[in-house]
Amino acid sequence: MPDYVYKGQTVFRGLHHNDMLRLNPKQKQIYKTERIADIYPEYYLIKINQFDDIARDTLDEWIYFFKKGEIKDEFKARGLGKAKAVLDIMKLSEKERRLYEKHVDNLHFRTARITNCGSGTG
Repeated sequence: MPDYVYKGQTVFRGLHHNDMLRLNPKQKQIYKTERIADIYPEYYLIKINQFDDIARDTLDEWIYFFKKGEIKDEFKARGLGKAKAVLDIMKLSEKERRLYEKHVDNLHFRTARITNCGSGTG
């Protein structure tokens, strides 16, 4: 079975001699590395349709979310809690979302009033 996550690194090859570009001694000192690939981005390609829907690690939890549009309660990947909260709001009907947003606005207003009263400006 083919993988569903592929990692690529930046490599520079000469067009005429096919040699690999390397860092000179000063660049190695500045960047504190031996390899050019360490200072350029890595790329990840995710083939979501090849994912078998089994979350074995936190990366798989994110891939599950991308594929299914849902986050299981047992998922622990960093940032998924916030994504779940946003997703829950997005799933509300338009009327429910407007009521929710009005409620949040009221909370912000109350907080601002309490803050201003406590600072001696209210």
